[in-house]
Order: sequence, then C-alpha cells, then structure tokens
Amino acid sequence: MAVELGHSTSGFRHIDVIQFINSEIRSNGGGPDFYLAFFSRSWNEVEDGLHTILTNQQMPRALKRACTWSALALGVRVVAGQQEEQTHRLHWLREQLEEREATCSALVFEMQRMRQE
Repeated sequence: MAVELGHSTSGFRHIDVIQFINSEIRSNGGGPDFYLAFFSRSWNEVEDGLHTILTNQQMPRALKRACTWSALALGVRVVAGQQEEQTHRLHWLREQLEEREATCSALVFEMQRMRQE
C-alpha cells in the first residue's frame, strides 16, 4: 500500500482516491517497496528513481505503472508537507512581525515621553 488510509499527512483528502491509487499499485504488481524506498528522499531523488525504472527495458510495464502510481502518491505527500511547513513559517513570521511592531511602538512611546521631560 502506497498511501495510508486516514493518514493526515498523505496529502489526499478523499478515501476513495487513496483506495484507487492503492488498488492500481496492487493490481499492477506493486507493493510498498518503491514508496518506502523513496519515502524520506527529496522529490528529485524520487523522480530520478522513477526515471531509472521507466527507462529500464527489462522491467515489466505493470511494475512501471505501480511505481508511477507510488511516485504520484509521494509527490502529493511532498506538496502537502511543503504547504504545512510554509503555513508554520508564515505563522512564525507573523508572530515576529507583531513582536517587532510592539517593540517599535514601545520605543516611539518612550522617545515621546523622554522628549516631554
């Protein structure tokens, strides 16, 4: 199985989509091997691995299909992870901006108070 059902970081929202991808992988002779082998690698490494498989004339077409579906699942997962990471970064940046704005306001207030003295 390439995509875990109900796994929040899979990148897929619909169970029937996950089931279809997993069915395609199984019916084409694939297992979790490709998915697990490339799970923690960068997208470039995944694509390079898929390219190697697809250009191999000795590999059966069904296995190439299974690996392609697994790569799709990995690609979606990568994008979902990147979106989540960007959301966290944006939240952190907003917090930093608010802190800096508060500091600037406090400094302006302090400067005005010191001028009045």
